[in-house]
Amino acid sequence: MLSLVGSGGTAAEAVSAANRLRPGVVLLDLAVPDSIAAVRAIRSCAPETRLVALAVEDNQSVREVVIAAAQAGVAGFIDAGHSVQDVVAAISSVVRGEAPCPPRVAAWLLHHVQGVGAPAGPVRGELPDSLTVREREVLFLIAEGLSNRQIGERLVIGQATVKSHVRAVLRKLGVPRREAAVRMLRTPGAEGAGHRAALPG
Repeated sequence: MLSLVGSGGTAAEAVSAANRLRPGVVLLDLAVPDSIAAVRAIRSCAPETRLVALAVEDNQSVREVVIAAAQAGVAGFIDAGHSVQDVVAAISSVVRGEAPCPPRVAAWLLHHVQGVGAPAGPVRGELPDSLTVREREVLFLIAEGLSNRQIGERLVIGQATVKSHVRAVLRKLGVPRREAAVRMLRTPGAEGAGHRAALPG
């Protein structure tokens, strides 16, 4: 039996929900901005949580994201045009320790491993381990374009605390400004019966 324990529409909400609820499985839409960084952050803050990713259109960009997601620690994939039954089957499969994967996604991953049609350039690296879960949440919210006041309202903390977290994030990333921290999050070569499931996206 599966139970929905949380949901969210952004990478920051996915990371926050996974850290707070510690679900058995998280279903993550790869079309959500910063989804790969979210995978890495969830694997770091909730290592017992398994992730299932939604893969959509077939183009080179999507293939690169799928490969990056697999490298980041996703346990399985669901293809475009999935039904509710497909989602339930994939989550149940992951809970059993299996790795559900549509044939076209399996082909992309095999081609990548074999060096055929592999994406050019590096994939995203991990965020520093020294970043706390709260600092990661703040970084994702910065990437959403939120001000310190808005971050404080979202996380229910004071602005002085937000400023302290922002300073810590910049210091640990070794960058002087928020914009540079967001670039590190997003650009290649930088950065991150009774089972419960959280469904961001």
